[in-house]
Amino acid sequence: MSLRKFLVAAFTTLLATTAHAGPCSLTCQQKVDRSHLVCGRHSSPINAGTPIPVKDGNDWDLVECAGFCYWRQNCRTFYWDSGECYLFDNAPSDMIFTGTSPGQWYDVDCFRCQELTNCWPTDMCQQQR
Repeated sequence: MSLRKFLVAAFTTLLATTAHAGPCSLTCQQKVDRSHLVCGRHSSPINAGTPIPVKDGNDWDLVECAGFCYWRQNCRTFYWDSGECYLFDNAPSDMIFTGTSPGQWYDVDCFRCQELTNCWPTDMCQQQR
């Protein structure tokens, strides 16, 4: 099994909406009160920085993308477009948005994520937020 396939399988297990298997368990849901955040914006930011691609294709849903951003240290914003998920360390407030984009931009704080106690090894499961 290639390293990429192994990592994809590990992260898919890790970041399911509510996962009970794998090295960590994480559950995420969208917050209801998110009026002050960039949550689902269909615009393109100027100087967003270099994205960290997570996975191509139509395999990641919005909640999994949010969970991966939450789990990854320094991720503050993510872009989701029909299964493609890209992480950024810039805060949406630092970005100037213009035009439109096919996907959507989210502040990681648009979601509430909670790690469950079924974690091994523990260093993979340290709460980031």
